Amino acid sequence: MTALELMTQSEGEDFRRRVKYFMTKAALSILDEATNAAFHYQREALARTILTSVESKLQVFIFAVISNATIAAAANLAAVPDGDIEFVITDAWNDLF
Repeated sequence: MTALELMTQSEGEDFRRRVKYFMTKAALSILDEATNAAFHYQREALARTILTSVESKLQVFIFAVISNATIAAAANLAAVPDGDIEFVITDAWNDLF
């Protein structure tokens, strides 16, 4: 897809809900990780921000997701498997705190 197509499709409510779901799922998981995990306190701070105000970080996570080459190559964001979205969100977490 072109950048414009990615941006347009990423504004769809269904896609946004999917990203929010996986952001929240990752945040809850991070709260359960060991405190000696690398960057735990920064990761935890982002997790708490997301759990109290997911909208505040939604757009940056959307950009991370649609910037992924596999996802960008899809013909339609609705066809992207949930696992791909979840992978990008968990993989990008440490880059976004």
